[in-house]
Amino acid sequence: MVLVIAMLICFGLGRFFENFNFYPKFFSVEVDKFQETLHEKEREAEEKLQEILRLVEKEDSEGLTNMDNYPKDIAFFLFNENVLVFWSSNAFDVVNINVKTLSDEQILKLPNAICECRTIEKGSFSAVALI
Repeated sequence: MVLVIAMLICFGLGRFFENFNFYPKFFSVEVDKFQETLHEKEREAEEKLQEILRLVEKEDSEGLTNMDNYPKDIAFFLFNENVLVFWSSNAFDVVNINVKTLSDEQILKLPNAICECRTIEKGSFSAVALI
């Protein structure tokens, strides 16, 4: 009888620790939170890129340079025929970026960061967001 009880306790503890080790809930929650935050930043970047291109169409440089409108954790760049003409942040080193080779949702490795790239093109202008 004692042997059966000891076996049941060992089996129960084994199942408990197996679930604890292979399925940690704290890791799952962090991944979900990261994905949610990333998708929110992607939507925010898309909206700002559209707004930047609307301001370029209107030739509204005052609206474009109003830095209060840009989120601090997303950097925006405007290129005209592969020449950088506007940037919202000095946090990223984009000197060697060739806009023509960038694709939307690309992971970009810069000298000082790894970030997701969002791009929208309109005519000779390319608006780029680095998340």
